[in-house]
Amino acid sequence: MDKKQGNEKQIPITDQRRIIGQRVRDLRLRLPGDASQLKEFANRVKLSESHLSRIESGTASLPLDAVERIANIIGCRPEAIITGNQYQDNGTHPFQDALVFLQQAQLLGIDGLFPERTSALGHLLPFAEKMHGGKVFITGSSLRGLEQRPEHGFVRRLTDFGRNPTFEVKVIMTHPKLGSKREYQERRPPGSIIREIFTGINWCLDVLQIHPTDIRLSIASPSSFSIFLIDGAEARGII
Repeated sequence: MDKKQGNEKQIPITDQRRIIGQRVRDLRLRLPGDASQLKEFANRVKLSESHLSRIESGTASLPLDAVERIANIIGCRPEAIITGNQYQDNGTHPFQDALVFLQQAQLLGIDGLFPERTSALGHLLPFAEKMHGGKVFITGSSLRGLEQRPEHGFVRRLTDFGRNPTFEVKVIMTHPKLGSKREYQERRPPGSIIREIFTGINWCLDVLQIHPTDIRLSIASPSSFSIFLIDGAEARGII
C-alpha cells in the first residue's frame, strides 16, 4: 500500500453524519413555502419529524431509501446529497440564483421549479390528491413526459381529472408545423417530434378524455413544461 495513501486521514462517522445532515437541512430550507417546513418535508420523505430532526443535527444516519426520495423532491442526483459534488464552493446549486428568482413566482401560485420532471410531478401530487374539482392547465411540446409515465401517481390522478366533469382541463401543445424546425434544432430524426405531438393529442383525447376544443396548438412552441392546478382560492404550479 502506498504510504501516503495509507496515512490518509479518514472522516469520522459522526462527522459524516453531521456534514450530510447539514446538507439535507440546507437543501430543505431552499424549498419554497411550506415545503421547506420540517414537518412537511418529513412527511414527503416518509420519515418521522423527530427522525429527520436527528438526521439534520447529525445524531442519526440518513436511511438509503430516503436519499432518493429527497433527491426527487430537491431535483438533484441522489449522490449529490451524500458527496455534495453538485453543491460545491459555497454549497449552492450551480443555477441557484436563477432558481431563487424564478421561485418568487410562488406569488402567482407556482410553488415549485425543478430541473427534472419526475420530481416536479411528485411535488405537485399531494395537492392534486386533495382536489375535488377545479381547473388544470398544462403546457408542453408534446406531453411525452406524461404520456410515457402512466404508472406515475400524478399521471393517474390527471386521468381521473379528465374523466370527472367537475374538472376543467386545458392543454397547449406545439403545432405540428413547427415539428420539423424543432427536429432540426434538436438534431432529432425527421418526423419524430411530429409523431410525438400527434401521439400526445390522441393521448389527451382518448386517455384524459379532454374535449377537443380544450386542446390548443401553438405556433409559439412552449419553451418549458408547466402544470397549474386551481382549486377555488388555492393554486399550485410547477415549471
